[in-house]
Amino acid sequence: MTPEEKKERYKIYRRRYRENNKDKVRESNKKYHEKNKDKIKQKGKKYREKNKDKIKQNGKEYREKNKEKIQQRMNKYLKENIDKVRIRSREYQRKRRLNKTINDIIIEKIYSFHKRAVKLLNQYNKQSISIHKIINKKIKTMKSSSKIEVKFTTEDFLNKIGDNPKCYLTGRDIDLSGSRLWNIDHVMPLAKGGDNSLDNCNITCRDANMSKSDMTLDEYLKLCKEVLENFGYKVTDPSN
Repeated sequence: MTPEEKKERYKIYRRRYRENNKDKVRESNKKYHEKNKDKIKQKGKKYREKNKDKIKQNGKEYREKNKEKIQQRMNKYLKENIDKVRIRSREYQRKRRLNKTINDIIIEKIYSFHKRAVKLLNQYNKQSISIHKIINKKIKTMKSSSKIEVKFTTEDFLNKIGDNPKCYLTGRDIDLSGSRLWNIDHVMPLAKGGDNSLDNCNITCRDANMSKSDMTLDEYLKLCKEVLENFGYKVTDPSN
């Protein structure tokens, strides 16, 4: 007897034994699986990783050859477990709707945030361009009215006053977009020897600029002191 014949004979014997001892074989397999769960799991995992394509192909071939058998099995299961299937189906649909709703909310929020960010960026760019134009216009006006060279640019002036410009006389916050609410003031007036340099120019609110007029800073402070004292306020010199 050849080895192949012996092997085939053993297979037949094993098949007959399983058919004649179904309960015994089932119980033996159950005990083995309980004792070797991790080992079987690991072995199955390794086999599936090494034979992905083979398993996929075998499954495809089996389904093609046994379509009717599979359909009959499914129909039988559905008939015997209709309530269970309905519960699972409802739960699946609920989770699917929930996931869809969450995804829609996330997408909507991302879109809304992006839309708002683009809008704010456009507003910022427009405002920035507008502010540059306003400052540039004031510098040109200052140059044309005095006929004295301006020794700084719009960017130089913006760097000097910073992101939160304040009137250097009153300390008021200044909104650069309101061109009529502020002016560029000469700390030392041109009429008294001042020039159009960056050091001699600073930002003031319109009220302070108009009241200071062509006075020097010391002259203006002296006038403010006299006004306050006239109305009963006590003014002290911070340098003392």
